[in-house]
Amino acid sequence: MKKLFFCFVISLAGIIFLQGCEKDKGPVVLKPPPAPGDTLIHFENDIQPVFDAHCIVCHSQNHIYLDLREGYAWYDLMYHNPHGLHAPYVDTISPENSILIQHLRGVELGIMPPNALPLPATTIDTIAKWMLQGARNN
Repeated sequence: MKKLFFCFVISLAGIIFLQGCEKDKGPVVLKPPPAPGDTLIHFENDIQPVFDAHCIVCHSQNHIYLDLREGYAWYDLMYHNPHGLHAPYVDTISPENSILIQHLRGVELGIMPPNALPLPATTIDTIAKWMLQGARNN
């Protein structure tokens, strides 16, 4: 009887343990709501078109660090780190300290895009606001 009870307890513990396992969903990204009066910035409609127009000439599938093509950009900005460098490029708490904004503004890092006109400040501000809104993949 003790043996049966012991097997039952071990089986129950195993079931409880396995129920707690789930796939790692990556780092927690804070997603505060937009400030009153602000419009929610959408990655697909507001951010990706900037990358398509100004960045994917260099930052495409063959770029060593960052692929900004549609379908790859958000993941690479948030998680991709193939060589132990840079990622994440986004800072949802302090966008001005993010690698992406520092490159776009040319602060402490080389300005992007190189060999082209800098992005308008309003465009960079929109990207920074997207980060403050939680850098959603929407």
